[in-house]
Amino acid sequence: LQQPQMGIFDKFSKPKIWWAEISKLPRFSIEDKGLYSNNKCYFISSDKYDLLAILQSRLTWFCLSQLATPLRLRAGLWQYQLFTQFMERLPIPELSAKQESDLAAIAEEITRLAQLRYQHHEDMRRTILSEFNGDDISTRVALYRWWEMKNEKALSDEIKRRFGQEIPLGTRSEWRRFLADQQAEHQRLTDDIIDLEIHMNDIVYDAFNLTPEERQLIEETTKYPYGEV
Repeated sequence: LQQPQMGIFDKFSKPKIWWAEISKLPRFSIEDKGLYSNNKCYFISSDKYDLLAILQSRLTWFCLSQLATPLRLRAGLWQYQLFTQFMERLPIPELSAKQESDLAAIAEEITRLAQLRYQHHEDMRRTILSEFNGDDISTRVALYRWWEMKNEKALSDEIKRRFGQEIPLGTRSEWRRFLADQQAEHQRLTDDIIDLEIHMNDIVYDAFNLTPEERQLIEETTKYPYGEV
């Protein structure tokens, strides 16, 4: 086997903006802990949050949908293979000092809120596993997205399906309140993320001097919802 050049390990150890090879919506993020990927991904050696905001914008995803290779439909959205040759062709606008500062602040705050939301999701999953003696909740099962459960009865049915036991009738009211509180916190974090994403995209549209008609075309063409988990 050919040994990889040591330079690549140095780059992994530094801050980077990385993304998965295949995605159906923008999944760019800054990684600054020197982590490695156990599956195929790409990255840019950068810790600039304003660049992250541009890459994460709907305009960039619109461009990628015209450049990248469509792979398959997933839940009504095309998955694309985000190879280097497509990423290298993306337009990056010249930003004013205020635009650069505002985009960086927004992207950093979205990152913080997204991490809080993920931790909130994980805490609830760990609570379920602890209460019902489970060992894992796969990303492929409905219980993973517990915040989408209609009520505690739907949650109980899914727990029974996965772990062979249901929420005891005597604690259903307690679980009803608990689930409602957890769902409300999920929605609060998501609403904050959505507000910031809308503002972020408006700044990117302004940076490219897009007309209202062009903005509407991009919004209608990029069908993924704001605040997507």
